[in-house]
Amino acid sequence: CQMPEDAATLDHVIPRTNPLRHKLPYYPKELLVLSCNKCNGDRGRRDDSNLRKLANWETQEDLKKILTDPEILSKL
Repeated sequence: CQMPEDAATLDHVIPRTNPLRHKLPYYPKELLVLSCNKCNGDRGRRDDSNLRKLANWETQEDLKKILTDPEILSKL
């Protein structure tokens, strides 16, 4: 069964495929957002600087700085 493009989905701000995600002791609920099915899938295929910043953090402190940067979050 294929979901309609406008179906509501939960989108992980840090994708499950990010190899650094295992560094998180748990996945914060603040990093789950509602997204339509189409946008959720499209975001996973984007290659922009904001998503690269999310993918390239080393420590939880780095991640916290990235996730509290309004310029980055407003463009995700």
